[in-house]
Order: sequence, then structure tokens, then C-alpha cells
Amino acid sequence: MEFAKLLAGSPASNAGLTYEDVIVGFNGVRIGYMTASELTERIAHFDPGHEITFTVRRLVQDMEYPPGVVVPDPTYGGRVEVFVRVRLGKAPVAAQ
Repeated sequence: MEFAKLLAGSPASNAGLTYEDVIVGFNGVRIGYMTASELTERIAHFDPGHEITFTVRRLVQDMEYPPGVVVPDPTYGGRVEVFVRVRLGKAPVAAQ
């Protein structure tokens, strides 16, 4: 599952997720064929301030590595799996 849109200043954006990341796991569980609506519903069960973890596949060339670190072998079509922790914020207020 890929992000169709990622809002600047959102908890996901602030945690370092990008629109090119492919979500493959949520809190340590593979999401398989879960839809975006199903994932959103699961996330909605957590209170603001709670920290959740996404497992994402990220393009290797988009990652920064410290000097001396061996760049991982991109086994998923040029992507590696990384964990991103997101601290949830309050739900946005709908426009009236």
C-alpha cells in the first residue's frame, strides 16, 4: 500500500514517511491485502499521542547512510524495509 498523498506537517510526514514509501506492516504485523480504509480504521482505535510503527519499503537511493555504513542489498525492486515510528496527533477538523 502506497501513500496517495502525505500532508506536510502531519504526524506521518514529521516522522519521516514519504509518498514513495510502500507500507507493508503496521505495529509488527504484515498488512498483506489490507485496504487503506481498513488500515485507517485500525489506526483510529489509538488515542492521540500514542506511538505506532509502520514497516515500509523505501527506495535505496532515497535513504541517507552515515559514513562507513554498508548500504543494504535492495531485495525488493530497489527498496529496503525500514521501521518508522509515528506519534499520532489529533484528527483534523472537517471544513464547514
